[in-house]
Amino acid sequence: PFLHCFSPSVVERPKAWDPLVTITGYWFLNEKPETIRNKTPEDEIPQGLEQFIHRAWGNRKKIVYIGFGSVIVEDLPKMTKTIVKAVSDAEVYAVVSAGWSGQESKASNEKGPEVVKKNELFTENMFYIKSVLHDWLFPKIDAVVHHGGIGTTAASLRGMYSNNSTSLLQV
Repeated sequence: PFLHCFSPSVVERPKAWDPLVTITGYWFLNEKPETIRNKTPEDEIPQGLEQFIHRAWGNRKKIVYIGFGSVIVEDLPKMTKTIVKAVSDAEVYAVVSAGWSGQESKASNEKGPEVVKKNELFTENMFYIKSVLHDWLFPKIDAVVHHGGIGTTAASLRGMYSNNSTSLLQV
């Protein structure tokens, strides 16, 4: 038997699949969403992120999460330029999570976060993180732009947040 942990409302079960293949829906911890939303585990929330969010709210700006998840971006500096321009053009605040690209950039052989900080000037309305609890962050922001992985898709759909899954391969 095979279990696929995504929603059949998002991806329909192909007719050609063997009967032993089951789409189960997304898997979540046994916590109510309202319980998770009120958690603020300081040790898991990047330092300064809450202040950044409050500054955006104070400036009446929308906040967008941009996340790469398990995708390794081949040219992180180029991707960063694209993100900086998009955030600037949209006049929003952005929480940018490099995900696995934060581990290493193939294009430079340097650690991802250092590449971003050295080669690109994030504006004051951008906050760079390695990772964050989606269930904590997503209720506080306005939109989610992500790679389409199961975890991020599930978290954004679960909370019914505006989300856009995009191909990161052609950027």
